This record gives sequence, structure tokens and C-alpha cells, in this order.
Amino acid sequence: MSELDLEMVGFFLEEVDELLIKWEGICLCLEKEVTVDHINSLSRIAHNIKGSSASVGLMKLSQFVHLVEDVIVEQKNSNKELTSQTLRMLLGAHSQMAAWVDILKSEPRSEFFPQPFMDEYFSGQHESGPHKTQTPVQSIAKPKEEIKVEKGNETVPNGPVVVAESKQTTEVEAKKSKEEILRISTKKIDALINLIGELSIQQSILQNAIENSGTKLQGQLIYSSLNLSHKITKEIYDTAFEFRMTPVGGIFQRLDRAIKDLSRSLGKDIDVEVSGHEIEIEKTILDKMLDPLTHIVRNSVDHGIESREKRIESGKSERGVISINVSKVEEGIEITVSDDGKGLSEKRILEKAIEKKLISPTASIPREEVYALIFIPGFSTAEAVTNVSGRGVGMDVVMRTIEEVNGKISIGSEEGKGTKFRITIPTNLSIVDSLVVSVNETQYVLPLNFIEEVISLSPSFSPKDNKFLMKEKVIPYIHLSEIFNLELTQVTNDYPVLVTKVNGKRLAIGVESILGRHQSVVRDLNTCFDSSFAVSGGTILPNGEPGLILDISAIMQKFFKYLKTSGEAA
Repeated sequence: MSELDLEMVGFFLEEVDELLIKWEGICLCLEKEVTVDHINSLSRIAHNIKGSSASVGLMKLSQFVHLVEDVIVEQKNSNKELTSQTLRMLLGAHSQMAAWVDILKSEPRSEFFPQPFMDEYFSGQHESGPHKTQTPVQSIAKPKEEIKVEKGNETVPNGPVVVAESKQTTEVEAKKSKEEILRISTKKIDALINLIGELSIQQSILQNAIENSGTKLQGQLIYSSLNLSHKITKEIYDTAFEFRMTPVGGIFQRLDRAIKDLSRSLGKDIDVEVSGHEIEIEKTILDKMLDPLTHIVRNSVDHGIESREKRIESGKSERGVISINVSKVEEGIEITVSDDGKGLSEKRILEKAIEKKLISPTASIPREEVYALIFIPGFSTAEAVTNVSGRGVGMDVVMRTIEEVNGKISIGSEEGKGTKFRITIPTNLSIVDSLVVSVNETQYVLPLNFIEEVISLSPSFSPKDNKFLMKEKVIPYIHLSEIFNLELTQVTNDYPVLVTKVNGKRLAIGVESILGRHQSVVRDLNTCFDSSFAVSGGTILPNGEPGLILDISAIMQKFFKYLKTSGEAA
């Protein structure tokens, strides 16, 4: 394949991503209602992918799509009802093509071919050329009674082929290119170009004023031009930053697909309700949130929503509901995932925690902290282990991933009525609202969203066992100087203490002084800081000096493990 061909393949792969998103969306719509418009749209997309892939030399992909297109055309030209088996094939074809495209992005010459899928639905008919093979709907193979997933070697009854976990497609993650491609509207680019033009004009005015300085008028012109330049520079930054913003609706479709696939394999009928899909968030955060959100909705399907029979016995509708809502809040955005299932059993969680010796049988724990126990690694109340869940692996990763983006997660539940996960995350990781503090003439930055309260302590205060009582609650305490092994300056007046909170757990951090609130532009640190558990990034302070942004979650995990403080920390 020539370099020109490789370039054309790159253009094709950028285009096909958007087509595959539309493909999946149409298939999800077809699950609810089959319309001529949906079938025609799907046919056009298939024809487009088939023709474009062939034109850039990806003949295997073109032949694969041709077989799928034949099924769509047969469906379009007949009056037959769209069967669940055909719909499963169309969704499966989407998964295969998405995995295929990921491989081609890093290895355009890859010999990948979805053989298991072909054997499942087309009896391996890919050897024929695209103009020789005609595959009507009736020739789609019936699903096997059991399909084995290679990862874990477990069996999913009547489930779709799980290609993402086959040996071929697990290579995708290892080979996927790290380079990101963003689609940016020309309107945003034009706005940026106009701002740069305005800044260039101001620079010319400023340079001319400096060269002819000496009069009061020229001095005023320099001052005015500098102020305007600062304003334009900020607008340029804001406009450029918007390039990385993307609507959260981009992951709704994938969550909808995950819910539908799993509910189908478990024999449950579930409706999905979404709102707030137009709200924008930084793409980096959105990408990181996909896995934790997928884990939460899969738990809702497996653990939360009851079987059809049990729901009818409980007086509920036989169809469960999972709602995903996004809204703007002061801290950024709030994502809630709720279901109308059986809810969490507070009693069962406590029994399991006592059995694992995580808490004392006599401990009195607020409901919020009882639910937070499910975030402990290895903790599970499931009575049986399945291929979906029950091993106690996952919720701890969910919490850790959310904390990595400076987010918070909480759980609300009512037994017999349902569960709601509430996740609060910033809209971006580049700018963080923070509090600048000082210890031993060194300044540090603490993210404001983790600070619950600021109190003052007397210099005579000597915390016993690193704890003190506040509002009838015992709060673990540490001074910031202890974290960085700094010599504590002699204190003669009351000194501030920041009460931080992460997922229901509190930690009081003493400092010498609070210098003020600051919007910190986050910068990555080089590898020499990798071993520093307490630092998450760097920034430039208001005085122009560099400063370290503290990782509150890491500090809390290091010094106050939940197993030692769960019965005492508020």
C-alpha cells in the first residue's frame, strides 16, 4: 500500500467513526420502532462504508459490509417483520466494524477479519467476492444456545457474540494510537482567527506607542492597549479551550447499547430514559467516565432491576426503567444514574461488612457511609458470582476513576424502590477552582471542590491521636507540614484547618495561613514527581511562582485508611 493510499485510509477512518455512531443509533431506534426511514438510513450508511472502504483498498472490510448490506436491502425490499435475530446481527456488525476500525487506525495493513462473527451469522461466506455472494435474511445463522466468552471462559446464555473480549480484539487496546482527533466546527475556528487578528492589531498599536512614548497621551494608549490585549488573550484561551468540549450525549448511546445488550441476555425488559445530552464537557473527562458509567448501568441491570416475575409480584410494571440525567451545577456537571429496582439492602451490607471484619458489630454508621462500603475493593453482597458481577471487583475502580478527574460520587437508595448514583465532576481538568495555602513560607494549592468547611484552632490545641471533635463528630486530623516533612513555624494565633471530604469520609488538614481563592491552570509535572503520592499537578501561583496542587484523595488514602476510621470518621 503506497503512502498516498495510507493517507486516504486515514481520511476514510476519520469519516467512518461518525458513520458507525449513526449506525448504532439507528439500530437502537429500531429496537423501539421499525420505520422505513430508519431502514433506508441504515442502507445508505452501509453502502457508503462499503464503497469508501473499497475505494481506499480495504477490500476485506468492503466485502464484510457488503454481506451486511445485503441483509438490510432484503429487509427494505420485503414486507417481513424485522426479527430480533436480524437486529442482533446488525448491532453485532457495528461492534465488529468498530473494533476493525480501531485496529486499522494503528495498523492499516492488518489482516484482521471477524471470523467468529462470520461463523455465527453468515456461515463463513466471506471467501466469495463482493459481487458473487448474496446473503438474504433467511440465511443468517440462528444463535447458538450458548456462546462462550474467552475472557474468564464463562458462558452467556443466548447472548450476542462478545467480540470485544476475543483474542483478536483485545489487541486493539495495546495497538491503539494515542493520537486524538477532534472534530471542530469552522465557526469556532473562525472566532479564534478573528481574535488572533485583533491581538495582532493591539500589538502593533502597542509597539507604535512605545516607539513614540514620552507624552501622557501615549502612556494612556499603552495602558489601554495592554488591558485590551489581556482581555483578548483570555478570550483566545477560552475559545481554544472550547475545542476540547464535547456534548455528553456522545456516551449516552453507548450506555443505552450496554443496557440493551445485557438486559436481553438476562431476559429483562428495561426502558432507558436520558436527559441533558446537549451539556458539554472536556473530551478527556468524558472518555474517562465511560467505563465507570458502563459499570454502574450494568450493575443496575444485573443487581438493581428485578426479573419480570418479581416486579409483577411487587406491584411494579414488568418493564424496569434506568434513567441517566446530566445537569449543570456549581462544581461542574452532575450525572445521575437511577433505577426503579429493588434498591440496596442496608442490613445486608452491614452484615457483610461485619462478616469481613470491616466494622465493629456495635458501630453506628450513617446510611451514606453504609452505602459507601460497596466501594471497598473485594466487597460484594451478591449471593452468586456471574460473568457480569459478584466478585467485588469494579466499584472501587469506579470511585478511583472518578476521583482521578477531581470528581465525587454518592449513593442514595430505598429498599424496594430503587437506587440512585450521583456523580459530580468538573467540566474540565485544565482549570481548577482552588484555595492557596501556606506552610513554612511554601505555597500549596488545594482543589476547592474537596473542601467542605474551614475552621480555626487555637495554638494550644494538641490533637490527641490525630483526631478532634467537631459538631459531635470525630474528625481525623493531620497538619500539612507532616505530609511534606516541613518544620512547623511557631504559631501564636489561631490557625486555619481545612475540613476536606471525599466520598463520605472527612479529613481535617491544618495549615499556617490561607492566602486566597485562585483559578489554577493545571500543568502536568515531569517524572521526578511520580513518587510523590500527595501531588496531582502543578500550576503558576498569582505571584508568578510555581505551586503544587495537592491530591486530597491520595492523602486521605495514605494516612487514614477506611478500615481504621470507618467507625469514627464523619
